[in-house]
Amino acid sequence: MIFIVPDGKPPKQYASHPVVKACEECYDDYLDNCSGFVKAVLKKLGLSPVANLFPNLGQANDIVEAFKMAPWTKIASSVLAAKMSEDHGRVVLAGCKDAPNGHVVVIVPGGLTGGKYPTAYWGSKDNPDKSAKYQTINWAWTGDDIDDVTYAYVTRWHGASGSW
Repeated sequence: MIFIVPDGKPPKQYASHPVVKACEECYDDYLDNCSGFVKAVLKKLGLSPVANLFPNLGQANDIVEAFKMAPWTKIASSVLAAKMSEDHGRVVLAGCKDAPNGHVVVIVPGGLTGGKYPTAYWGSKDNPDKSAKYQTINWAWTGDDIDDVTYAYVTRWHGASGSW
C-alpha cells in the first residue's frame, strides 16, 4: 500500500499510532539532531532504559552499533522493517554509519517508495532543513548510502499501566 503524503502528515489511519504520535511530539525540538530525536522518541514511548544503553555519547554511529546487542534485534530488509513498524507494535529504527558521524531515523507505519523505502521521521545534524516528518527514507540517504542502511527493532514492554 502506498500513500502519497506531500505535506508530511500521516494518514488518519496512522495518526494515532503511538510511535507516530511520539515522533510528532518530539520533532520540532530535534530538527538539528537525528540521534537526539531517536532518543527522545524512545523516552516518550517509555523506553528510557533502552535509550540510555547506547554506548559512548549515543550519537548516530553509536546507535547503529547498538543494533548488534540486546535488546535490539536486527531486521533483514526494509520491507520487513516497514511491516514490523505497522503490524507488530515494535519500535523500529534505521541507521547508517559514516565518518565522522552517521544518520538514524525512526521507521513508522506507512507506504514504501519504490517498493523498498519505508516511511520515517528524522532530524538532520548537518542541515535542519533536511529533517523530515513522515517521509520515505530515500530522502534521508542518497546514492550508495541507502543500500548500507541497517534496520533493527526493540519491543516495547508492558509497563505498570499494561499499555501497548
